[in-house]
Amino acid sequence: MQDKYTSFAALEAGGEIAGRDYNTTVRERPQSGVLIVAPHGGNIEIGTTELADLVAGTQFSLFAFNGLKIRGRTLKYILGKVAARYVPPSILERPKEGFVLPANTWLRAALAPLVDDVLSDERLASHGLYDPEYVRALRTRFGAGDDALTFKVWTLVVFQLWFDEHQRENAA
Repeated sequence: MQDKYTSFAALEAGGEIAGRDYNTTVRERPQSGVLIVAPHGGNIEIGTTELADLVAGTQFSLFAFNGLKIRGRTLKYILGKVAARYVPPSILERPKEGFVLPANTWLRAALAPLVDDVLSDERLASHGLYDPEYVRALRTRFGAGDDALTFKVWTLVVFQLWFDEHQRENAA
């Protein structure tokens, strides 16, 4: 499959229309050295942009490509066209496989300040659902290298971000 989209300009020149076939979400935080990227947003991978937005919050920069177009049963049509320039057909046409995110590395390095803030005693006290002492011990063990706790820490962070957002919406 030959790629006809080598840039956003080529994408539009090829008949794909921003706002109809795709859109992007861009939020720059120049003071942040972290960019949260969601290249599979919109109809490509449902929920990706929303999750990336929650993780980025007001602290980190965000870029999301949101595919809005569905062609037949191919949700990733536009992404596939763009990727064809860089990826051999044998890779693009093979069956879908799972991908494990390096969440443990992210949560201990680039996202560590977010984890510390979001799982602070003060933030957890806003709802009282979790024992701050338990969460502190969990974070200490995770920080010391216990990768088996990655999903628990990630779940706590995502829940707390969701709770904070929901609480703000209800206050408005």
